[in-house]
Amino acid sequence: MLTHVTRRRAFRPEAGEHWYHRDPPVLIRQVQSMRMKRLCLCVAATLAMVSCIPVDDFSTYWDKGIVDPALEGTWKNISGPGSSPEARELRFTRTGSFYSMNVVGVDPPTNPEVWGNARTLRVGKRRLLMQRNRQAPFDGVLTSYEIRGRTLSEYWFHGAAAAEFLRTRHPGAKNIHTNKGEGEFVVIGTFDDEVFRILSEIDGDSTYWVLTARYEKASN
Repeated sequence: MLTHVTRRRAFRPEAGEHWYHRDPPVLIRQVQSMRMKRLCLCVAATLAMVSCIPVDDFSTYWDKGIVDPALEGTWKNISGPGSSPEARELRFTRTGSFYSMNVVGVDPPTNPEVWGNARTLRVGKRRLLMQRNRQAPFDGVLTSYEIRGRTLSEYWFHGAAAAEFLRTRHPGAKNIHTNKGEGEFVVIGTFDDEVFRILSEIDGDSTYWVLTARYEKASN
């Protein structure tokens, strides 16, 4: 998960390849130093054709996000073994205009608790969770979620389906495109109006949004 500190030259693509999957060993070292275990899980999930959507810069859309009151509290994973992401627990604590978000791994010694800031962005019918790491405010990830009663369902992007959609419908898109390195998944540069419009076209299509985990509300 992700967020806030000084702007700096974080992971930048080389030769058109996104930092998200540029060099796995280097990425893992950088991720560990930044406590971005959540992002590591996203990288691993690309092997299963689903992933978070990495974002270089949420830009003005971070300010367009809201604090969804339904998210506040602690959520326990009820998906069972093998679910993705492998988070045992999610915690959302309101801090002014955003949530402080804590993710507790299934195995704390190898998947330590990580944290970041989060806001909700409505794109058509879909709620996207913008997540920023406190040590890299201009890099983050997007996931999707819905809440029904006391159950939170988390959705990640189907990489191959989304990549085909972009190739056929938006081949010239500037800030949303497929990764040019290893793996086939969608990446976002600057989250702008074009990105918002393109995501709006598939907001209600389950072809592109895959259920990866369910959580039950444990406390407010």
